[in-house]
Amino acid sequence: MDLTNFKKQIDTFLEGKMNPTEEKTFKQSLKNDKELEKLFVTTSLAPPPSPTVESQKIRSLAAEIRTNHGPLADIKLSWWDHFRMAYQEWAIWQKTLLMALPAVLILVFTLGAIPAQIDVTKIVDQYFQEPHCEAVAGGDAAKPLSNDAIYEEASAIYCGFKTNGMAELEQLSKQSTFNMAYYFLAHQELKNHNYAAAISGLEACLANRQVLKLFKNTDQPDKLQLNLALAQFGKDKSSETLKNSLIQLNKHPDTTEKVRQEIGSLLLQLKHPYDIFGLW
Repeated sequence: MDLTNFKKQIDTFLEGKMNPTEEKTFKQSLKNDKELEKLFVTTSLAPPPSPTVESQKIRSLAAEIRTNHGPLADIKLSWWDHFRMAYQEWAIWQKTLLMALPAVLILVFTLGAIPAQIDVTKIVDQYFQEPHCEAVAGGDAAKPLSNDAIYEEASAIYCGFKTNGMAELEQLSKQSTFNMAYYFLAHQELKNHNYAAAISGLEACLANRQVLKLFKNTDQPDKLQLNLALAQFGKDKSSETLKNSLIQLNKHPDTTEKVRQEIGSLLLQLKHPYDIFGLW
C-alpha cells in the first residue's frame, strides 16, 4: 500500500472522521501489514496539535498494539543523528549567549562609567615640570638678554636662594602687565595645588612667549602645556579631559622626546582599571 495514502488514512482515523466500515477496514490493514502498523504507532504517539484531537479510542488502539508487540526496540543513532544533536545543543548555547550579550555589554560600560581611583595630587606632583633654575644654582651664569632684574629676583626666590617666598613673587608680578615673576609664580601655585591660580598664570605664560624667549631655557611650551593640563586636571578632576589634552600635546610636532615619555607614562596611569578590552 502507498504509505503516503495510508498516512492520510491514519490522520482521518485519528481525527475520528471514519465511518464504521472504513474503520473496520483500517484496523484489518494494521493487523495484516507490520509496516503500516509501525507507521500508525509512530504517528499516533506523536504530540497532538491540540489536546482535543486525541481520543480514548486512539489511545486504546495504540496501547493494544504496544502490548501485542512488547517494548519498542532500542533506538540506534547514526553519526548523523549525533551530529544533529550536537549542533542543536550548540545552537541552544549560542542563542543563550546572544541573549546574554546585551547584559554583558551593559555591565562592561557600567564599569566604564565608574571613575578610577586616581590620586589627583600624586599625579600632579609626579608629573609636574620644574622651571629652569640653572642661572642661580651654580651653572652657567645665564644673564637675561634684557638684563631683567625681575627675572633674577623671581628665579632666586622660586629656586630657594632667597626666602621672601610667595608674597614677594606676587609683588614682583604686579610691576608690569607680564614679567618673569608670572612664570615662576604660576609654577609655584601649581606646586601648592592652587589650581585656578596656576591655570591663569600658565595661560599668561603661553600667551607671552615673546617674553619667555628672552631668557635661557624658559620658552618650553611643551612643558608649560603639560603643567597647564595638570592644573586643569587638579581643578576639575576629569581624567578624560586630561587624556585628551595629553593626546593632543603628544601629536604636536614641537613636543620634545622627554615630554613625550612623560605623556606615555601618565597615560598608562590613567588607563581604566576595567579596560580589559581596550575600550577606554
